[in-house]
Amino acid sequence: MPKHTLAGQKLDKSFLFRAGKIAEAVILAISCGASARIEQLAVLSCSNESNHELVERLQPQEITENTVTLPLGIDELPTNYFDYLLKMNGVLMVDDMDVMEAHNIDSLALYYSKRDLKLTKHDKASGVKNYSEALFNKAFMEKLASWNGPTNFSIVGLASFDLAMDAHVYEFLAKTASQKFETLAATLFAS
Repeated sequence: MPKHTLAGQKLDKSFLFRAGKIAEAVILAISCGASARIEQLAVLSCSNESNHELVERLQPQEITENTVTLPLGIDELPTNYFDYLLKMNGVLMVDDMDVMEAHNIDSLALYYSKRDLKLTKHDKASGVKNYSEALFNKAFMEKLASWNGPTNFSIVGLASFDLAMDAHVYEFLAKTASQKFETLAATLFAS
């Protein structure tokens, strides 16, 4: 079912290729003039370096107040973004705090460790929620149903999942190529 703005207009999902200065200008223009009409904005560039540079150029206050961030890599959100989220009483949620703290490679875990703090110890005071605990907190889930503030959901296993998927695809392609080579070689040597 399509979502609609108060004016009755359908919300758009937009996609930007590249993460350079033009993409930055487009994001800022959308944020200022059309953020109420945009449901989702995805950015894809040729390199992770460009993605990181774009994130560094966009200051947290330039991101609309109801933005949901889902980091897809390792340490890709700037530290001041978490300062902004905490200042705005935003929702910070993780899939597994213990594992995230142990690996210490995710943006949120690094936010704490760079301050000589422990995510598992100091998270409650700052409002970070563990996903499994949040699911069973009825009051919090009701709050989320109508939440319109900034949110970050950090998934510790996502970067590992990417590597596992890459390895699986590589192994599959290597096996397929090897089988095709063996078949071709058998055909050539049989004649």
